[in-house]
Amino acid sequence: MNNIFALLKYAVIYLFTKVLGGTLIICAIVAASFAFTKDFSFLLYGERIVWVGIAMNILAGVIVMGQMAAGKEWGVNSMVRSIGEAKRFMEHNLEIRAKIEKRYDVALLIWLVGLACVGAGALVDFLFV
Repeated sequence: MNNIFALLKYAVIYLFTKVLGGTLIICAIVAASFAFTKDFSFLLYGERIVWVGIAMNILAGVIVMGQMAAGKEWGVNSMVRSIGEAKRFMEHNLEIRAKIEKRYDVALLIWLVGLACVGAGALVDFLFV
């Protein structure tokens, strides 16, 4: 039961620090972009946030597609063909997995921030337009 609470605590901290923080930074950058265009409206602001969120989701998809074929970079083939390869995979699995999980965390964070930006843009449109 303690493991469940620890995971929930970590998930809440992750969402509020990284995802919400990243979303607020992106929204501030989008708001700062109006200094160059001079035609601020909440409709345009919400639309820009949504488009930035869509672009971030596409970027996260490209990163995930790149990660699917990146096993050879770590010395791991996509399929094990011999006993020697299986032994090597099992011996180096922990250090390889730690390196790969760092990369998956980046793609997940970009996707979640993009999703939150789409939601923030919809919320701006709903509340102020």
